[in-house]
Amino acid sequence: MSYMNGAELPEELSLKLKRSEILRYGENPHQHGAIYLNPEDMRAGVARARLVQGKELSYNNLQDADAAFECVAEFQEPAAVIVKHMNPCGAAIAGDVHGAYLKALACDPVSAFGGVVALNGKLTTALATELVKIFLEVVVAPEAED
Repeated sequence: MSYMNGAELPEELSLKLKRSEILRYGENPHQHGAIYLNPEDMRAGVARARLVQGKELSYNNLQDADAAFECVAEFQEPAAVIVKHMNPCGAAIAGDVHGAYLKALACDPVSAFGGVVALNGKLTTALATELVKIFLEVVVAPEAED
């Protein structure tokens, strides 16, 4: 038996997960990847998000998007977080998510190129116009204007 902090660790672990999506590729382009979810766990997150437009996600896109989502979800104030290669390269709060994005981008505009932006508020048309000024892999938002 294995013990860690007084808790017994099982010899075997059985998980009942359901494949929800095939990824564009795994951690590297020559590898396959997929998302598997626990159908009993309905916690909000990137793995359960709806792709609105663009190409299918890769494993790395998913990892960065999840890191950005988890970070921005910590804020009550309007916030924006930019992540690239699992590292935040900008995070900010402001009176609205548009202002928060501009402040987050100002933290490191070079590293933001090819990154992931997560917002904790509505993606407006004006903010979308700002976002397309640089190449971004993914934008995560709880809702968006048409």
